[in-house]
Order: sequence, then C-alpha cells, then structure tokens
Amino acid sequence: MSNINQLIIEGCFNVESATPKGTYFQNLSDQSVRVKFSAAGQWTYNPNVGFHSAAGHPNYPKGTENYKLPGSPEGSLIVRRANGSFQYVGTEATIELNPMEIVSFVCNDDGVWGEVGGHYDNQGCISVIWALQMQDKYAQLRDFLTAEKWQEADEETARLMLKSVGRDFEGSFERDELSKIPCSLLKDLDKIWLFASQGRFGFSVQKEIWESVGGSPQTEDTAIAEGFGNRIGQYTNGNWVYYDDLTFNLSAPIGHLPALWWRRSWVNAGFAYPIDSLVQRLSTCKIS
Repeated sequence: MSNINQLIIEGCFNVESATPKGTYFQNLSDQSVRVKFSAAGQWTYNPNVGFHSAAGHPNYPKGTENYKLPGSPEGSLIVRRANGSFQYVGTEATIELNPMEIVSFVCNDDGVWGEVGGHYDNQGCISVIWALQMQDKYAQLRDFLTAEKWQEADEETARLMLKSVGRDFEGSFERDELSKIPCSLLKDLDKIWLFASQGRFGFSVQKEIWESVGGSPQTEDTAIAEGFGNRIGQYTNGNWVYYDDLTFNLSAPIGHLPALWWRRSWVNAGFAYPIDSLVQRLSTCKIS
C-alpha cells in the first residue's frame, strides 16, 4: 500500500508594506487546515530606520500599544484573523485556519489612526510562500485501484459516499439522501474511476448508459432498469447477478462499476433502482 496519504498544496502571494488592509488569504476547505507560511524579502515601516525582514526591525522588538499587534516587533509580518485579532507570523509560522476562514497579512505598524495608521510612508514588499497538508481521503481508493483490487475499490467508494451523508459502511441510502451527497465528492470519485479504468467505469459512464436506454433523472421503470442492468452486465437471463458474482476486472462490460452503493441500497432501502436518483444528482452537479 502506498505511504502517500497527504495532499501538499502550495502557492505564493505578496504583501505590500504600504497597504494597511494587507493581502487576503482564504482557507477554501470545509475543514480546518494547518498552513505553513514562509516569508522572504525586505521592507520597512519607516524609511528612517532602514529595511529589514518580515521578522521586524531588530532594534525595535516590541511595538507599543499603538501598533496593530503590541508586543511584537515593529514592522513585522502579522496576520489579522477573522475574529479581528492579530497573530505574529514573522519569517515563518504555521497557522491553523478555520473552515472557509479569510485572513489578511499586513505589516505591524502604528494603527492609532485606524486603517490609515502609519502605512503611508512604508516601502518594500514581502513574498510569502504558503503550503498546506491535507489528508487525502481518496488515498485508500487510489491504492486499491492502482493494485487492480476492483471489489475493494467498489467497497471503499460506497464507504465514502455513505460517510458523506453520515452513515456507516454497513448502511444504505434512503431516497432523499442521494441528493445530499456533495457534488465535489461525486466529481472526484468519477474522475478517479474514469482514470483508473481507462474510461470504462464511473458515474458519468453509467449516467450515459441509463439515458441511452430511455432513463431520465426521474425514472423508476422496471423495463428501463433491466435494460440498464443488461447493458452493464448485471442483469442476464431475466435475473439480477448477485453482487459477489460481478466481474471485478477490466474485462467487465462498460459501466459495470461502481456498483455496491446502489445494489445495497436497492436491496436494503426498499426502493426500486436508486440509480435514477443518482442520475438526478449527477445532472444537478453537472457531471456527464
């Protein structure tokens, strides 16, 4: 199994010392993340004292009460959090950002006059490199697909889908829950399956087949469901193939997988052919 279970995302931005509102940065994730910020370059909050790094001027290590962050070096790089408080960054800091939080990086200067402060005579720019590590929730799925363990990958797909609506792996979907699966999750899963199977398996493939046999986003017709099952190799000779007897390799018919999530929901939740509910969600999410 691969040891790669984290996604490393990085980028950079500049902070002008003369900009009192600073440079904005947002955590676009729906979860808290730890971001490492590394600052390089020189600027000054006062031309009379010379240029210095983002750590602040070495001769003025503690800003007075008039500064945005009193007690931190004058001219240092600081960040304004969403709650209005300030935090020291300097040349390097790791900060935990709340879901969707927007922060602003700014020079620690005199703030007694509000946003204007003493920034009018500031000079220079600091370059900030940011990097965050997020757990790759698809790592297990990628490992299974890379190893061509198609049934295990199918089970992992069902687990991720069920987890997204608050159900455990042994559960099944109720009708209205399929409309609550995040579009981002469905898009990611579809792309991963398409890539691993060279375009043979995935939700978008199944959606195309469903529509080709006369299905629509709101179709619960036995004949259409059986036609769909026949096309993907799961309904033969008037019977649905047992899940454990499906073909878990690339020789399976196009659209054969993923299957566990809807086969279990069909049996356990008591409503006919939940694939139509997923097709409706895929249409809403513009996945095709």
